Amino acid sequence: LGSIAAASWGEQVETHLWHGEVACVLAALQQLQAAGYTTEALGAAITYFTNHADLMDYAAYRRQGYPIGSGTTESACKQLVAARCKLSGMHWSLLGAQAVLALRIALLSHTWESSWTLARDRVLNPPLK
Repeated sequence: LGSIAAASWGEQVETHLWHGEVACVLAALQQLQAAGYTTEALGAAITYFTNHADLMDYAAYRRQGYPIGSGTTESACKQLVAARCKLSGMHWSLLGAQAVLALRIALLSHTWESSWTLARDRVLNPPLK
């Protein structure tokens, strides 16, 4: 495929996904395969769309108000991780970073009190070994 043709094909596939038409996307991928475009990436894409088609009804998700992009997750990573762990001059061990991030998540998700109570109860009443 040439770059203009590939871009046009990609836009068509994206439109089908946007409208929740995963079967159309899978059919387009299978047509490429039947036409002789047999690459590992194409085979992986066909397998992925076959196995996850029921999770890709993006039109229905949008109607229900669910975000379908990665922006929310990327923003959370930036606010939770980068804002605390990537400040100038900071160096963290894996265990230390995980501990600080767990506390930050509890604080930002407004679950600090319940998290603290649970942690305190575990310390005061450890499970029997």
